[in-house]
Amino acid sequence: MKGESFMDAAKREVKEDLGLTLNNVIELGNFKTKVRYRTETIYCFTGEVTDVNLSGDEVKLSEVKWFSPEELPHPLTPISQKVYDLYLAHGD
Repeated sequence: MKGESFMDAAKREVKEDLGLTLNNVIELGNFKTKVRYRTETIYCFTGEVTDVNLSGDEVKLSEVKWFSPEELPHPLTPISQKVYDLYLAHGD
């Protein structure tokens, strides 16, 4: 939304798409990548949730599931790998 910070946008999108409220949100960083023939900047955040019941937006998401770091599906997509690398570099 116009005038919204990237962090507020991330919190709103997680709420809208997954039904989760993010707390203690920390910015991990950002990177540029090609998406459908254009360059986009991906802003990455980490946060905590108290309610772990996912209620995914069925129009946007076909399936949602929690994974521990050891159980992540491999290989990750290139964008998912970059996000995960930022998370690991942050040390949380």
